[in-house]
Amino acid sequence: MVGFFKSLFSGSAGKERPEGSAREEANEKEKQRKFDILKYDGLKALKIGKTGYAARCFREALALREEFQTLTYLATACVRLQETEEALAVYDRLAELDPGFKDTFLNRAQLYYGENEPEKALEECRRTLALDETDHRAYLLMARALRELGRQEEAVAACSKAAELPEGKAEALLLRTELYMGWNRPQEALEDAGLLIGLHPEEENAYLLRGRAHEALQAPEKALGDYRQVIELNPFNEQGYLEAARILIGTEQAEAAIALLEEAIEQLPGFAGAYIARAKAREVLGDAEGAAADLKTAEELQENDTEHEYKPVNFNDLYANRPL
Repeated sequence: MVGFFKSLFSGSAGKERPEGSAREEANEKEKQRKFDILKYDGLKALKIGKTGYAARCFREALALREEFQTLTYLATACVRLQETEEALAVYDRLAELDPGFKDTFLNRAQLYYGENEPEKALEECRRTLALDETDHRAYLLMARALRELGRQEEAVAACSKAAELPEGKAEALLLRTELYMGWNRPQEALEDAGLLIGLHPEEENAYLLRGRAHEALQAPEKALGDYRQVIELNPFNEQGYLEAARILIGTEQAEAAIALLEEAIEQLPGFAGAYIARAKAREVLGDAEGAAADLKTAEELQENDTEHEYKPVNFNDLYANRPL
């Protein structure tokens, strides 16, 4: 009878569970409980921007147990904290654990790109594409890295690859338009900007780029139309006002430029660039006193603006596409 009751309560006939085994199981459960608490506390902290605390949680969790997902969270936290060396070490470990997980290489490419190391970014993009040749993100990042390296033709080719993929078409057209403008090929830029506008008629940057292409092709009125479209789409787009005003001043429509800039100032009272542009328009009309007052206001606004870096404005070439 004693043997029967022992088997009933131990779960196996004639065998008692070793005390050490039960202790190990209890320890393992406690370790898992602590790991879970640390991991999910870290994840909640990461989501609400408490990145330093999140990183500490992930490190402590990983000291208890190495887990792929938690490593990815730690890498994200390290990137946000600009702790590049640790982030790279975490990515190395992720690559060892799962060499087929492409996002490890893509994330490392983005990190290298952000650290101004385009050659290394390029290599990581190639690794990503070796795992998945349909990843539009890798082609786009590759194009940006190639642009930094001055390899324009290859950058355009990478954009073209991304444009063939549905998910990357719009972003690829936008980037390729920028590349063509930087390469002084406005006709190709004009065509790509038109394709992008056909896909996304509300894309402000497409109109800005098409306007610049029109200017480069000596069509200021068409450029002005594009810049006005930017303002219509977004009455708070500073660059749209500046570009349109510059065209108006350059085509002897200074009064129209002033009217437009007053609209800009009404929408954006702290917009120093609008005062600078209006000062130029007033100067063209012979209003030296009004121009001086606008420049003084602009200077005061710039002194109180810590978010933007302002540079002297050059109005000598009104078609140089320099931001005001």
